[in-house]
Amino acid sequence: MTPMEVVLPTTSLMEEVPSVVEDGPESTVEGGDFPALAMQASVASRSCRSDVGRTSLGHHANGTPTDLKLEAEAKTALAAAAVQPVDRGPALATAGSGAAPDASMALLSSWQYRVTGNGAVAQVLTDFHCEHIKSGGPRGVQEVAIRHILRNDIDSDSIYCVDLAAPFRLFKAWRAAMPRVLPYYAVKCYPEPGILKLLIALGAGFDCASKGELDMMLKMGVSPSRIIFAHPCKRTCDFRYARENGIQYTTFDTVSELHKVAEMDPEFKLVLRIRADDPGARVPLGLKYGAEVSEAPALLRTARELGLECCGVSFHVGSAAKNLATFTNAIENARKVFDEAASLGYRMELLDIGGGFTGHFDELGNVMFGEIANTINAALAKYFPPGCPELGDVRVIAEPGRYFAETSSTLFTPVIGTRDRVVKDGSIHKDYWLTDGLYGSFNCIVYDGQNPEYRVIRSPVQPEPTDTRTYLSTLWGPTCDSADVVYKDVALPALRNGDWLLWPNAGAYTVAGACDFNGIEFTHPCKVYVWSDSSVDPPEEQEQAAEQEGQEATGAAGQE
Repeated sequence: MTPMEVVLPTTSLMEEVPSVVEDGPESTVEGGDFPALAMQASVASRSCRSDVGRTSLGHHANGTPTDLKLEAEAKTALAAAAVQPVDRGPALATAGSGAAPDASMALLSSWQYRVTGNGAVAQVLTDFHCEHIKSGGPRGVQEVAIRHILRNDIDSDSIYCVDLAAPFRLFKAWRAAMPRVLPYYAVKCYPEPGILKLLIALGAGFDCASKGELDMMLKMGVSPSRIIFAHPCKRTCDFRYARENGIQYTTFDTVSELHKVAEMDPEFKLVLRIRADDPGARVPLGLKYGAEVSEAPALLRTARELGLECCGVSFHVGSAAKNLATFTNAIENARKVFDEAASLGYRMELLDIGGGFTGHFDELGNVMFGEIANTINAALAKYFPPGCPELGDVRVIAEPGRYFAETSSTLFTPVIGTRDRVVKDGSIHKDYWLTDGLYGSFNCIVYDGQNPEYRVIRSPVQPEPTDTRTYLSTLWGPTCDSADVVYKDVALPALRNGDWLLWPNAGAYTVAGACDFNGIEFTHPCKVYVWSDSSVDPPEEQEQAAEQEGQEATGAAGQE
C-alpha cells in the first residue's frame, strides 16, 4: 500500500493484447505473422499514452521520443524472438458442437471482449463475474463496495475489491516498454486467482518458490515451460514434486544446493543466482540469497564436476528498488558470469533480472514506469546484444510481483468496536477495532515496511454523524493480542460501529502473508471483482459536471 494521488481519467484500453499459445516446451507464434506482430507491438507501445498523446515513459537524453524507440525495439525483438502470438479471439466451434457457437459469438459481442480485444481475457472477466465500472480509483471502488455491503448486508467482514483492468494495463505497458523481457509473475506476492488467470491469458510466465505454488499454477493449466522454480534452497518435498511434474528451471547459489540437485533431480536446468543489492530497496534480499560474483567460478566448476547443466544467471535487486544503476551493474555482472561459464564449456541461454519493480498510474492514468525500462533496455543492449555470436540466443525474463499486484486491489475494513478514554490533559482518545490487523493483511507493516493510507467511509445504513470533531485515535486489529495494532495516535473523525476504512493499493504482500490466528479467517476475505475504464478517479468537479449534464439531459427529455 502506498500513498494515494488525486488523478484524472483515461479512456478504456481496447487494443488487443496477445496471449501465448503453447506447443511443446517453448511458446510459439500462431501463424508466424511477424509483420502483424511488429505492427501489434507498435500499437502496444503507444497504449501507455493517454488519449491526449502524453507519455509517461519520457525521452532519451538525445531527445528521441521514448515511445518511437520502443516501437522500433518492439518490432525487432518480436520478429527475432517470436514470443508474442496473435490472439484471434475465442475459437468458433465446428458444426455439431451444440450451443458452443452461440456461446462463442456471445463472448465476441460482450463488453468483456469489447474492452479487452482478447478472447482469453474476456473469458476470465466472465468467469470472475467482473462488474464494469468507470473508475478504479478510491471513489469508483467505494461505490462498488457500498453496493456490495447493502446487497449482502455485510457488517463484520473485510472486503477486497480487485480491479483486473490494472494488471492488464500494466502488462501492456511492460511489453511495450521492455519487449525483450517476458514477465514471470512472482506468485508469492499476491496469489489472487483472478490476477493469476488474467496473466495466464496474457501469456505471462510464473515465478514459483514452493511445492504449493507450483501445484497452484499447474492446476490452473500453466505449462511447466512457463514456470521457473526460483528458490535457491529447496526442501526435499519441493524437489520431489518438481521432478514428478516436469519443472525444468530452478535457481541455486550454494555448493550445498548443487549436491542436493545432483542427488534428487540432476535433470534440472540450473540458474545461478548472484547477489545484486540495491541499498535503497524497501526489502533488501542479498543477505539471505545470491552468490557473490567472485564465488561464481567455483560454483560453476562444482556443477561441472557433478555433471549438472547450468543454463543461466539470475539476480534480485530487492523489493521496491529505487537505484537504477543497480540493474545496470547486475546485468554487467551477469555477463561476466556468462563468459566464465562459457570458458567451462557451458552454453548459457537464460537471463533472469528478478524483481524490484513498482507499477503505478499518473494523474492521467498512464503507467509510471519511469526510466527503469530505459535503463534495463540500454544495459541489455550493451551486455547482451541480440545476435551476439559469443552468446547466441539469450532469453530474458523478470520476476515482477508488486508491479502487477499493488494497485490492483482496495481493502475495506468495517469498524466493529469503539471506546472513549479521557487522557491526562482532559482530552478524549478514541479506540477503534477493525476486522483486519497485523495477523491479516496489515502484516505488510511489519514485514514489508508499508505505511498504508486510508480513507473514512460513513456507514451506508446510518445517518450522517453529528460529531464532526477530530480525535487522536488508535486502530486495533481484531485478535486478542495487544500487539495487534495497525496505527497509534492518528487523527480521525469520530467513528461508529458500521463505518468503514478504505485502504487503496492493498494488493502486494498483504493478504498473501496473513494467517488465521485466533480462528479469524484473515486469509479468506470477501472479494468483489471489477473492470475499470480508468485506473484513476476523475477530479470531483468533473464528476459533478457530468452528473449535472446527465440530470439536465434527463429533464429535457422528460419535457419533450
